[in-house]
Amino acid sequence: MTQENEQVGTEVDWGWTELIYSRTDARGVIRFANPTFCRVVGMEMDALRGAPHRIVRHADMPKGVFWIFWDRLKQGLPVAAFVKNRTMSGDYYWVFAFAKACEGGYLSVRFRPRGPLFETIRKEYEALRRAEREEGLSPEASGKRLLKRLEELGMEDFEAFMSAALAEQSAMRHKALGRVEQVRDRTVRELIGRVDKAQGIIDDMAVGFDRIRGEPINMRILSGRMDDGGMAISTISQNYDTMASEMWEDLAALGAIEGSDLQAMRHAFHQGHFALMIEEILGDAADALEQEAGAFDGDLAIAADVALLRDMVEEAESFARRKVLRIIQRCRLLPETCRRLRRKINGLDVVKLLCRVESGRMGERDTGLEGIIGRLDDFHSDVDRQLDGLSDCARQITSDGQALLLSSNSPHNPAPRA
Repeated sequence: MTQENEQVGTEVDWGWTELIYSRTDARGVIRFANPTFCRVVGMEMDALRGAPHRIVRHADMPKGVFWIFWDRLKQGLPVAAFVKNRTMSGDYYWVFAFAKACEGGYLSVRFRPRGPLFETIRKEYEALRRAEREEGLSPEASGKRLLKRLEELGMEDFEAFMSAALAEQSAMRHKALGRVEQVRDRTVRELIGRVDKAQGIIDDMAVGFDRIRGEPINMRILSGRMDDGGMAISTISQNYDTMASEMWEDLAALGAIEGSDLQAMRHAFHQGHFALMIEEILGDAADALEQEAGAFDGDLAIAADVALLRDMVEEAESFARRKVLRIIQRCRLLPETCRRLRRKINGLDVVKLLCRVESGRMGERDTGLEGIIGRLDDFHSDVDRQLDGLSDCARQITSDGQALLLSSNSPHNPAPRA
């Protein structure tokens, strides 16, 4: 066994375009493995079949990663992550591993990883493994710490991480395979940009609302210094604060809180994007098994595993289509929310106008009201512009989603569907 020390042994050099495939029973005992797995790990197929899958587990791997793995699998959810494995000679090899429950157990497809996110996660694993040893972290505590770190790195949940990681790895695998970018891949990339842009607009709006929430307070402070006219300014500030609070609730429902429309769209996007990419990997694995049929010496299990992978390709495609439809349905809610926000901005304009009238009545006695009005003017102009941008994003996201439904699927099922 390897020691709990980074880089013990030599990294195995295996093909960038190869796929490792295995299937286990519910206890994690290997029932089927492809020749690439046997070669990389250094075991004959007859010896590998019937062995517990944990024989390839490397001591450098944080236990928290496997806690996340099994937590998702037990919920019936797919899972993917970077994993460092050991060979029977004591060397090691890295994989980007996808695993999913299947009838009677689990299957997994792995390929060799590289890229910036991979390097980042390797360092995170090293830090997490040290924390496990030095702080005595349980697997669950370690897993939750990793999830928190992923959020700090800009990935709001584990599904966002899986989507980002698989996108990076798939792009590099495409390059190694010499595959050109398909219409579907380009549409997905553009859709990512649209969703990110919409989230950026909402984030900017939230910042503006946070800043403007202090202006009614400033008005009330100003009204308290006035001998006459103070009551009118105080009333105006209360009206403005009430209407701005209502707008904040609409904005929060739009995308500023967990469970909001845009958050739901982003969640559906990550799930759908992941499924589209996995569809291709599973199809490649099925193709590879068929090409390697001669190495199985008439083993009938290969036909069953090829059929299982083909079924999962169709399942992944269907799942992705449902998620894209969900994105389109959610996106259709955005323009109406934008119109509702615009109507409320118009109401705030009326309150602001009353504030301007009162400022004019006070004439030179105004000691700060014009500055407040100027900031409100800027805020209202910014919101008008942001709502225009958000409505435009919604139209583009809907268009991209519909194009994605009509575009070619994976190389394994290229027929467009309506």
